[in-house]
Amino acid sequence: MTTIFDTSFANLFHRKKYSHHLVSHLSGGTRRRLHLALCLIGSPTLLLLDEPTAKIDPLLRNHIRLILQNRPINTSIIFASHSMLECEQLCDRLTILVRGNAKCLGSPEHLKNKYGMNYRIRLILLQSSFQIPLLERIENSNEYIYPKDSLAYLFTLLEQLVEQNIILSNYTVELTSLEHIFLTFQHSQDINV
Repeated sequence: MTTIFDTSFANLFHRKKYSHHLVSHLSGGTRRRLHLALCLIGSPTLLLLDEPTAKIDPLLRNHIRLILQNRPINTSIIFASHSMLECEQLCDRLTILVRGNAKCLGSPEHLKNKYGMNYRIRLILLQSSFQIPLLERIENSNEYIYPKDSLAYLFTLLEQLVEQNIILSNYTVELTSLEHIFLTFQHSQDINV
C-alpha cells in the first residue's frame, strides 16, 4: 500500500531531472531535498535534522513539513529550528533553548498554558481610536494584551463593546505564542547576565 509518505518521498527528489548532476552544482534548496531524501532511505527509527526548512522557498518548506508530519509512526524526529511556528506545527514535545540551556520542556499547548502570561486579542473596531478598559494595546496595531487570569470576563467585555455600539467586525483570542515565550526566556537571561 502506498502512503502519502511514500509518494512524497518519491517526489521529494526528482530523480530523472537531477540524475546526471553533481551535488556541488545543485541549488541550495535542491541539496536540502537530497539530504532529506538520503536521511529517509531505509525508514529510520530516528532522524536528527538541523533546521530542515531553513533558507528554502515556501513551496518546498510546506512540502517538507507535509513529509515530516506524515512520516511512518515508528520514526521519531529530533530537529533544531528557529521557527516557533514550525515547532508548533511539527512537534509533540519541544524544548526551548536559550544560549544552550534548556529552559522548558513539554507540548506546545503545555508550554503556552504554563509560561504564557496573557491572551493576545485581535480586534477590528470601526472606531480605531477607542480605548478599551483592561486591555493593553500593542503599539501601532489592532492587537491587545489581556491577563490570563479571567477568560470569561474577557468575553463579557467583548459583548459589552458590542452593546455599546462599538461594532466589532472581527476578533480572535489566542494564548501567548511560543515565540513570545522564547523571547521572555531570552529577556530574563539577558537581565541575569
